[in-house]
Amino acid sequence: MKKLDNSHKALLICVFAFIIYIAASCTFSFFSFERTDVSDREPLAAATEDESPAQYGGEPVNINTAGKYELERLPGVSEATARKIIEFREEYGAFESAEEIMLVSGIGEKKFEAMREYITVD
Repeated sequence: MKKLDNSHKALLICVFAFIIYIAASCTFSFFSFERTDVSDREPLAAATEDESPAQYGGEPVNINTAGKYELERLPGVSEATARKIIEFREEYGAFESAEEIMLVSGIGEKKFEAMREYITVD
């Protein structure tokens, strides 16, 4: 059997490393490492200002437990604002009243008035 020189050994190492890289890439592409909540499984239709809570899905949204997609259904709440609401409650705890949502950056009186009838803290 012929002995391999250093250049052939290096080439074989590169080929094996490439094969391992491809196998790992294929394996990890099947997994999602993003955090998801049960309520965040699929987006829901956004509410418009002339709808009541019953017209867009029933009960008002509990801002203490709602996931990103539930929060995005509220009037004036974008994806970024929903993330801010979730980050705020993770840092400071549950909202004690619906009005406390105005402490979240980007939610003022006007946005609060648009969403007031759609939210709850119960």
